[in-house]
Amino acid sequence: VPSHDTRINPLGSGRQAITVRLFNHGKNPLTSTTIGWKLNNEAASYLNWKGTLASGNHLDIMVDSVVFSPSTSYLIKSWTTSPNLKTDCNVYNDTSISVPLYSKLCGTYTIGGNAPNFRTIREAVDFLNQAGVSCAVRFLIRNGTYEEQIVIDSINGASPLNTITFESESGDSSKVQITSSANVSQDLFTINLFGTKHLRIKNVSIGKKGDGINAHVGLEIGKDAFDIQITNCLFNPQYATAINLRDSSSAILLRNNYITGSDTRSQWTLDGIMSSSKGTIHIQDNFITSFDDYGIRSNAGKLFIQGNKITSIVRGMDIRGTDTVLISKNEINQVREGISIYNNARFQVDANRIRYTTGTGILVSSTSFARISNNWISNLESISTNGIALRTASNTSLLFNAINVS
Repeated sequence: VPSHDTRINPLGSGRQAITVRLFNHGKNPLTSTTIGWKLNNEAASYLNWKGTLASGNHLDIMVDSVVFSPSTSYLIKSWTTSPNLKTDCNVYNDTSISVPLYSKLCGTYTIGGNAPNFRTIREAVDFLNQAGVSCAVRFLIRNGTYEEQIVIDSINGASPLNTITFESESGDSSKVQITSSANVSQDLFTINLFGTKHLRIKNVSIGKKGDGINAHVGLEIGKDAFDIQITNCLFNPQYATAINLRDSSSAILLRNNYITGSDTRSQWTLDGIMSSSKGTIHIQDNFITSFDDYGIRSNAGKLFIQGNKITSIVRGMDIRGTDTVLISKNEINQVREGISIYNNARFQVDANRIRYTTGTGILVSSTSFARISNNWISNLESISTNGIALRTASNTSLLFNAINVS
């Protein structure tokens, strides 16, 4: 009865030994047998073994050595025949098949379309999670709609040099649609970066079909995810939040994305970008529109929110309990409330343009060590409103703001 040496994914590089473990479950000593083995569907190889193996004992035998091809998955099958030159009286315990084994990824791979390396994104991600990488890896996604739920773990071998990139092969974000339905028996996300590190996603569309009852989300970034860049993507969730940042995720960059919601109220607050992450988050040059509550909402971490355009949303930004905040050069238009800041320390709101309707341009409450400067604030309706409202704010500077409130 053979079994295999225990290998841990991913497979290493270079020539490696194939070892089987031979068991004797018979009553008499085993003095000879034929060991067969093969990789995947390759031709079988055989070894005629002779020796002495007492009843109840086992022996490790190297049958060959091979160089595993990169970016390939393997099954190793081994079996025995003719123990002591006799017919095996129990053929049900003479064969062993390994768990799937994966060699590391390196280079560029295609997903979908004609003759791809991987048929679906899920198939590529499952291989990636098991195999890891030995150099920088790019996945080029062919045009099409991919109805999938995807979880990317912390990938073995990923580093600042060995980055992992998923992107549209055509460079057109509208041609690659990644989405999932509102089936509540599944997880409520389309893509979950669960402790992922050194990952880039660019030039794709990410959606989520929510149900108006549960808190669905297009892209979730959580655990201790680090060095994540989401750029030039189109987010178009229905009854769902576009992006949710959680846990201790840090060094996150969201840049130049077009984020649009369904503008239909559900039982849950639906935001363009929602964050409870304790890490450092950069939100830059995004266009956010048509969500039924916040464009950007956060209650933790260090935030750098710069150059975004937020329009046709109930509230532009709601920032609470963060450690350090810079809100600079954003354009906020057609909102009920512009920027609301609660329970923060060490923040700066500078050079933003805010056009709001019935609420407040900038609301600051229970804060300290703040600078509000060079902002242009105007209301859009003939209603008495507040351009800037301070509530229980200390060590706060108001400098060079232009306020037009009719």
